Amino acid sequence: MSEWTYPLWNDGQTDYVYKVTPQRDLQLTFVPPNKKVYDKAPLYFVLPGGGWYVEERLGMMNYAKVSVGALLDKGFAVVAADYRVTPEGVFVADIIEDCLDALRFCAHHADEWGIDRDKFFISGHSAGAHLALMTGMVKEGFCTEKSYTDPYTVRGIAPMSPITDLADEKAMQFDHGYLFADPADESEKARVSPITYACATTPDTLLIAGTSDYHVLPRHSEKLFDKLVEAGANTRLMYSVAGGHGFEPMHYGVEPQPGMDGVQEEIVKFILERV
Repeated sequence: MSEWTYPLWNDGQTDYVYKVTPQRDLQLTFVPPNKKVYDKAPLYFVLPGGGWYVEERLGMMNYAKVSVGALLDKGFAVVAADYRVTPEGVFVADIIEDCLDALRFCAHHADEWGIDRDKFFISGHSAGAHLALMTGMVKEGFCTEKSYTDPYTVRGIAPMSPITDLADEKAMQFDHGYLFADPADESEKARVSPITYACATTPDTLLIAGTSDYHVLPRHSEKLFDKLVEAGANTRLMYSVAGGHGFEPMHYGVEPQPGMDGVQEEIVKFILERV
């Protein structure tokens, strides 16, 4: 965890330990709606990025503050979750397991928290976008022991600058061998890649890519979009034209269209259309 101090979103913000691991206790932060709009509040679940190497759940809430704030005002609850990272001796499959366990924890506590377990929405950025896709698209295959088995429904996924195919070496401008026990194991790369799970029943998906993202190329979003369209899923591909990895300006005198705030506003629209 960083030394940064983040402000409370509202007085009901609460931290929970959702999983005890040999590395550390994993936490999530639950924030209730700013006002009651629904009998049971839909849930906006966000995952931080950081190359699967670092993570900061409260930092993600601030990174996505436009969508977090807007949805809290619209009657949504928000959860941001920790997960283990590779310097702790784990691999990407373990990290996916953590994120699935965090979402299951939310479903288990839905009645206590007053949230609707049939209206979950997930977002994240970069590595967090990869994890958002995996958490929304996959329910089985990663958790050897499930603490909670309560049913839930993911209505939509809004990944920002996602990594969708970990076997596509040309589309990632960094060495990611540290994600696997055996970097040469192509079957494991497929198992942890969202593109493997594209099917007609994939939750509605808003893929967002910066056309000038030179860290994770837009090719990742484009490949998954094509696969989802082919499968008959409901998906949309949105570009931040001239935007970088975080939809920031990349070319002198050229503002991204849309920039980060505009991207967040589109996420809010996408989610509200599916409540």
